[in-house]
Amino acid sequence: MLNVSAKYKITTLFMIIVLSGCGDSGNGSGTSTNSNIGSKNQAPSRFNLEDIVISTEGAKFKWGESTGANSYTLCRKNQQMKDDCDAIDSTNKTQSSLENFGVLENLSSQFFVIAKNDFGQQVSNEKSISSQSLTPRIQYIKPFNTGKGDEFGFSVSLSRDGKTLAIGAPEESSNATGINSSDSDNDSLTYAGAAYLFRFDGSKWDQQAYIKASNTDEFSWFGMSVDLSADGNTLAVAAPTESTNAKGVNNSGPSSATNSGAVYIYSYDGSNWAQQAFIKASNTDSGDLFGNSIDLSADGKTLAVGATEEASTSTGINQDQGNSPSITDAGAVYLFRSDGINWSQEAYIKASNTDGDDRFGESVALSEDGNTLAVGASQERSSSTEIDVGESNNDLVDAGAVYVFQFSNRNWTQQAYIKPLNTGSRDLFGVSVSLSQDGKTLAVGASKESSNSNEINIGANNNSAQDSGAAYIFRLSDSGWSQQAYIKASNGGAGDSFGGTVMLSEDGKSLAVGARGEDSNAIGANGNDNNTLAESGAAYVFRFGSRWSQEAYIKASNSGRDDLFGSISLSGDGKALAVGSIEEDSDSTGINSQDNDQSEDSGAAYIF
Repeated sequence: MLNVSAKYKITTLFMIIVLSGCGDSGNGSGTSTNSNIGSKNQAPSRFNLEDIVISTEGAKFKWGESTGANSYTLCRKNQQMKDDCDAIDSTNKTQSSLENFGVLENLSSQFFVIAKNDFGQQVSNEKSISSQSLTPRIQYIKPFNTGKGDEFGFSVSLSRDGKTLAIGAPEESSNATGINSSDSDNDSLTYAGAAYLFRFDGSKWDQQAYIKASNTDEFSWFGMSVDLSADGNTLAVAAPTESTNAKGVNNSGPSSATNSGAVYIYSYDGSNWAQQAFIKASNTDSGDLFGNSIDLSADGKTLAVGATEEASTSTGINQDQGNSPSITDAGAVYLFRSDGINWSQEAYIKASNTDGDDRFGESVALSEDGNTLAVGASQERSSSTEIDVGESNNDLVDAGAVYVFQFSNRNWTQQAYIKPLNTGSRDLFGVSVSLSQDGKTLAVGASKESSNSNEINIGANNNSAQDSGAAYIFRLSDSGWSQQAYIKASNGGAGDSFGGTVMLSEDGKSLAVGARGEDSNAIGANGNDNNTLAESGAAYVFRFGSRWSQEAYIKASNSGRDDLFGSISLSGDGKALAVGSIEEDSDSTGINSQDNDQSEDSGAAYIF
């Protein structure tokens, strides 16, 4: 028999159960999760995410009040995370203002808000934004000493977190030397070149350093290539037409080896940048263009350097470096390692089928650990359409090839000779290469491939759109390398040079491709394409899920004729993209300044 107290408890429990089904219907379309709902103790009420405003200052989100909420979490929808929520802000207010709101990271995104209290949570409706609405968030980067013809943006490199950016300006012409020199506003050494460092402090970008060679000289093209370590604290800068006759590391010599080339290494100690090394080839010779391409490992302690016009006849690894007899523009690659203090050359690498005019070293890429190396030879002439087959013929002029090398047991060996399935004459396959973090995904650009396809893995075997360009993805499995994808721009056209630059994210599932010859007058992301602005240039971003697909068609915020927008670099996660526009014409200086056309070919960079 139940006592009075027990009966009272049962009655109370029944009332609570009944009341729990009678909550506020609200006016939103969200859902609630209640842990202890009663007439006084209940989850927040329904509410709506009402407005998203994008401006140069950032992104502002507004939502209605949710009765009973004591906090709100603003979410970017991500189905791989708890509650589908990639949390981008937490607040107790009904609005959020975000200064750091990037373009690429928020393309095709949906947003919602979770209201919370001690008794549960309520999810708002979802709201999306258009790609074009993100245009005000494009960061427009100019140096403090903008000059006519400097070609600022010829090369760009982002750190892993996307918060440090190096930019090369190989035709900058001041006679300054070293770092942050005050002699920046003269033009007394033609095409000496410069590099610039920019940092993001959480809300804005600022120029951190202005870098010149320690031996500045005219026509050195210092800054033609730049590359940062993953943490952004080691920088390599190439000057492929530097002319000293020195050999090895940190040695000097007369300027008697014209266009031999050099690479400079800089390090950042948390306060200042300083030059760490001056690197020359072990077989320096005039015209080698040592530094035509460079790449650093993630830790900044392994450096690959291409010398596209090196002329020795040797093949393989660490063979004869002499140039007698010689074969013009055969090309070579050099590997250097640092012990944290000193740099030294580790390997001298030649193709397994060395031949004249192959330009082996046109492009180089290292895996994260520096133990896998990809090398492009854009003018190699084999007609092979297979991997590791047919490298000995010269049947297709400038078809191009890529070579993969592996470091193991203290030795470098060639792992693969790679050709595409649609090898063609003058395609320049290998003009650009990129490796994933683990070295098992390889992207290759062929900027003069000529298919008229505008799709992925379709229409590779025609030549109806001359020099439209293509990119290729290869994967390494237990059975070896194989082609995974043939990638074309969605709006590709003759002369676009799609594939002139390529870069993979660290996981190999995001790919950026530059097309400096693309002709549309669109601006921002995913605009309407046409052919009314010759060689304005474009970039494209592709993502891999179960297959590759194009996510974004990227243009400058101020697209201009002949700007050649298309030098590219991705952050490690593929969520930030830097693009150089080497012949942009504004005379503005600094970040997000007013653009105009008063300084021809000064150059600019953009962050998306």
